[in-house]
Amino acid sequence: MRLNSKKISHGRINQMTDIANLKIMVDASQLDVLIAEIKAFREELREAQLSIAKNTGETAEILRKFDSDGFPESR
Repeated sequence: MRLNSKKISHGRINQMTDIANLKIMVDASQLDVLIAEIKAFREELREAQLSIAKNTGETAEILRKFDSDGFPESR
């Protein structure tokens, strides 16, 4: 009985290995898609960072003005 269970166990291991290898092949075929997604994400991230940097610079300029001139008069 143990001999049979070992054969089944090895069969399952081989099947799992085959499934893992198939998954690797599928993943490799989608690698170009993943690379394109990462490149697009990097561009979006760069644009967002530039926007944040611009906004931060404008905010710093306003704060420096208030530090030297004080708050503007009430309208």
